[in-house]
Amino acid sequence: MIIPNQYVKQWTEGAIFCYKRGCTCEGCFYQELLSEKCKMKSAVFMLVKKLGAPKEYHNVAYSNQQIKVIEAILNGASTKDEISDAVGISVRNLQSHINKLYAFAKAEGCRFNNPRNMLPDYVEWVRKEKQ
Repeated sequence: MIIPNQYVKQWTEGAIFCYKRGCTCEGCFYQELLSEKCKMKSAVFMLVKKLGAPKEYHNVAYSNQQIKVIEAILNGASTKDEISDAVGISVRNLQSHINKLYAFAKAEGCRFNNPRNMLPDYVEWVRKEKQ
């Protein structure tokens, strides 16, 4: 399926993640989470055609909330409830930040043993890599 040009306006974190993986769907944790076929590969091709390679390809910047999540983990928070309390956001809002952090971690070499429960592996990885 081709993504209409009107939806391809800028590079997103997900598109950059896909680009960095070479648009290889096999082994991508997003594929395991989606209930339908992923359309990111088509979007990445359109973005490259329209905008060229992403500018921040080698320099992924964390948002303020994502930095707070990492700091909470480094300060001992291990569960979503503990992290959300430390950051001061709801667990539901926290999930969107964590999903992006999983993508960054995977691109940096983090291995997730259970794609349905990635938080324990992510917490261990953060404490090992970000100290």
